[in-house]
Amino acid sequence: MGETPKLFANNAAVPYAAFNLRDPYYREMASYVAREAALVHILSENLAVDLGCGIGISTLEIAERFDRVIAVEPSDDMRYLAELNFMGSPSVSVRAGRAENLSAVVGEYAGEIDAVCCCQMFHLLRPVLDEALKNITAVLCDDGVLAFDLGPSNYAFDLPLEDHRLAAPQPGTVMTELAHPLYRRVHDLVYKAVKAKYPNFDRENLWPSPAMRYTKTELGEILERHGLELLHIKEIISPVAGCRVKEFIRNGWTVFFRWPPLDALPMDEKLAMMKSALSAVLKKEDLESVMAYHPTAVAVAQRQKEAAKY
Repeated sequence: MGETPKLFANNAAVPYAAFNLRDPYYREMASYVAREAALVHILSENLAVDLGCGIGISTLEIAERFDRVIAVEPSDDMRYLAELNFMGSPSVSVRAGRAENLSAVVGEYAGEIDAVCCCQMFHLLRPVLDEALKNITAVLCDDGVLAFDLGPSNYAFDLPLEDHRLAAPQPGTVMTELAHPLYRRVHDLVYKAVKAKYPNFDRENLWPSPAMRYTKTELGEILERHGLELLHIKEIISPVAGCRVKEFIRNGWTVFFRWPPLDALPMDEKLAMMKSALSAVLKKEDLESVMAYHPTAVAVAQRQKEAAKY
């Protein structure tokens, strides 16, 4: 599924787990997706798929709302940690697989899945979106639902978000944590260290370029092609106080090192650059009173009864 195996190769799942398990943000986002899916399709007994489950943070939220969960993850390292998290839990089955072969992954449950949940990974499906949606439709039962979250980099919010990260927020806009001064200052110091090591580094900054932003109409049309009806999209902004923004910085450090030759840097060098920048900024700055918001849009689509079984 997109870049997931590459990003978390070479045992990077361990630091990823260390960062993310202690920050409530990830469970909050997963909770929104699981809740929306459960509200649409409430049964006495139900079965959900957590697609791209990672180390199992989202699976915890989904398992609270569904009787059984099939947690699907392509990365061996991430899946290993998920299996440890749910060892001995009869209601959760962790399986290797990708969205593009989901029908084979769920096997005997194809056509019986009540909900497929994608928590913080739907954007990774862009290169294989048609094949992924084809498989998702195939595994859902009649009226089964697909629930997924979107961010400002891949969805055109109606809310006036200030998410361009390196520019000062303008009056009348919602300042996301990615536009927070702490983020910008940490970024600038890491970028300075990168340029010192690689003078010919030709990117203007270290932030990933925003992907093509879907509109609600575009998403609806894409889903409809695969027998899925878009029911609604809810835009949610969660307050992030300055103290929480510090945690976001620690959690989001991997985005600064996705580009060649930075992606090939040894882990200890990446961590040293980030630690140096964090120490310099947090030692001098006290921005806990500066409020930012984390935006997410939760989309829910339902399988149309007349959708073809692939």
